Amino acid sequence: MGVQIPSPALFESTITRRVKLLKTLNKRGVNLLDPEAIKLTIVKQDAWSPATKEHAVVAYTSFLKMHKGTWEPPKYRRLTKLPFIPTEAEIDQLIASCNRKTSAFPQLLKETGMRSGETWRLEWTGFDYVTDMDFVKLFRKRK
Repeated sequence: MGVQIPSPALFESTITRRVKLLKTLNKRGVNLLDPEAIKLTIVKQDAWSPATKEHAVVAYTSFLKMHKGTWEPPKYRRLTKLPFIPTEAEIDQLIASCNRKTSAFPQLLKETGMRSGETWRLEWTGFDYVTDMDFVKLFRKRK
């Protein structure tokens, strides 16, 4: 006798998103039991990003699986966007807009290139005032 392991449940937000996409497709007047019509409707959605179209394909695939249907889903490739990297002038404006105490943190990040976690772990013992070298020693806090 085999033991069946239940599949992991979906997050409620995933289910809500899928239902919303299926309702949207239904509002567009397409028959949800006609895979070719669904495919054509998804392709025609110019306002949708490739990621949204991909979500719609996954939602409809789940719907068909529940109704024991099959289809040849279209494939969408997500566009990878470059992250926002502020200019030095924008960073300076951010620092200038902070009060004196708060501005020390982003100024230290800008000047040293440290990550925020490294900066938070700094202690006064981490600075070397004896030599003229500009460096900071990082210590891990012992538990």
